[in-house]
Amino acid sequence: MTHRLHNMVYATIDTIDAAEKVTKTALASLSRDMLVYVTESHDIDYVNKLLSVLTPMNEKAAIIYFGNFLPFTKEKDTDGNFLRFGKMLKGDKKVAKKVDAIRAWLEEEENTIWTWVKDNVTLEQRDLHKPIVSAITKALKGDEKTGTPPLTVEEILRDVFSTDISVDDVLNMASTVEVPEGDGEDFPAIFEDYKVEEVAA
Repeated sequence: MTHRLHNMVYATIDTIDAAEKVTKTALASLSRDMLVYVTESHDIDYVNKLLSVLTPMNEKAAIIYFGNFLPFTKEKDTDGNFLRFGKMLKGDKKVAKKVDAIRAWLEEEENTIWTWVKDNVTLEQRDLHKPIVSAITKALKGDEKTGTPPLTVEEILRDVFSTDISVDDVLNMASTVEVPEGDGEDFPAIFEDYKVEEVAA
């Protein structure tokens, strides 16, 4: 059973790997053909159709790539998230500049969406502090709309300690953190059973 399952798993991985390679190759070719087709037909719907069938990562790459070359506006929702490519840009000079850039790009046969992304797209580092602070702040306040009661400090700390962060980590850090006067009077009950041995000087 284990041997058969082993073979099935590896066969599935190989299938996925092959599919990814086919997708990458097809998208490379299509990224060139689409630039030619859309500039000649002014039919942006085919690009939007392509975006709808791509994986999230490939979709992001395609939006940036086609957005750089094609003379069409980007339609966004109220939060500023991309929805689709819309109308052609107004102004002959703007359109001509885009078309010239496409022609120059297509002169080199090796130029595809992947070579462009490699040279022009850098991944921005995410700010991981803000979502943590926001989540804790919301947890302490609760949610009146849904009737969700707030969490206590002890409950939040228990959640923290359910991760790879330990009580030792918090106690070791405590000496480096400046606590405003008056804070810390209500020490969370979670620490009551945690015994700290005094170290002789």
